[in-house]
Amino acid sequence: MSPTSTTLRPATVADAGVALSWSPTPEGLRKWAGPTARWPATAESFWNDINNADATTFALETPEDGLVGIGQVRHREQKYGHLARIIVSPDRRGRGFGRALCVALMREAPRLHSIAGYSLYVYQDNANAIGLYRSLGYVASGTHPQYPDMLLMLAPVAQGGQSTGPRAMRILRLQTFGRQEIQGLSEVLIDCVEGGASVSFLLPLAQAKADAFWQATAASALKGERVVIVALDSAGAIVGTVQVILAQPENQPHRGDVAKMLVHRRARRNGVGAALLAAAEQAAVRAGKTLLVLDTVTGSEGERLYLRQGWQRCGEIPRYALWPDVTPCGTTFFFKLLEGA
Repeated sequence: MSPTSTTLRPATVADAGVALSWSPTPEGLRKWAGPTARWPATAESFWNDINNADATTFALETPEDGLVGIGQVRHREQKYGHLARIIVSPDRRGRGFGRALCVALMREAPRLHSIAGYSLYVYQDNANAIGLYRSLGYVASGTHPQYPDMLLMLAPVAQGGQSTGPRAMRILRLQTFGRQEIQGLSEVLIDCVEGGASVSFLLPLAQAKADAFWQATAASALKGERVVIVALDSAGAIVGTVQVILAQPENQPHRGDVAKMLVHRRARRNGVGAALLAAAEQAAVRAGKTLLVLDTVTGSEGERLYLRQGWQRCGEIPRYALWPDVTPCGTTFFFKLLEGA
């Protein structure tokens, strides 16, 4: 299920018990709940420990999966909406639920308190979490005064109490391909090529050529050969897209290819790529696929995204493709085994 179908609700003692099962060791509990977490812990004792006066605990759930995450909002120094004790079910990680939980908590913080910004602590060796927080607008701002292995990260609040990090966004599968959709997809493709992305096209990329590509893609999608997923901004404009190619040789019915992961330059650094990738993985699972493969330019931001999202790096082929300016570039191949198919 896509992270766009999540609900944030007040957490319960029972939720705390489930979350404890996700961190069944003293070290695991410390990494999640902080260095003061007591061990051993029961649902009741843990619930009493974490629900101090300034903390509100929330649960993230989906209609199909039930509980998928837990997190808190605190009022730090009477000015920060402080995110704390964020955890996602181990079998739901790498699918965008961590981002969905953080965004939901950041939306709740201004409703609970008057805040001038957001804050959180994260262990400095937790590279995946740090990458997520940075994509949400957080920057490193020192360390914990008592625990130097914990990094302090801060994010601003724009006028009106809304985060300057995550923007309103919808992820959906395109079912129809009218003139507006083709135009929007072409705008994203042209912007990416003009920005230097190696995605099968060279400069200059004419509008007619881009339109023809998407029209052929649409015909393939309507025949069930592929899935086309888009990201829409708050105005309904297409700002990103990704495809899952379902049609494979008869001896590879279990495999799908992720292709044409594109994000308009104006929408980058806001989690669009991660959300699109999570949606592509979910679409593949629904189609019965158990293996996904993709390739990307070696050393690119895309490569770093796929590593953060749990993809496995296979290897690199030098001079495999060309940049839009016809200089050669290397390509790295990735795969991911899917659960739930």
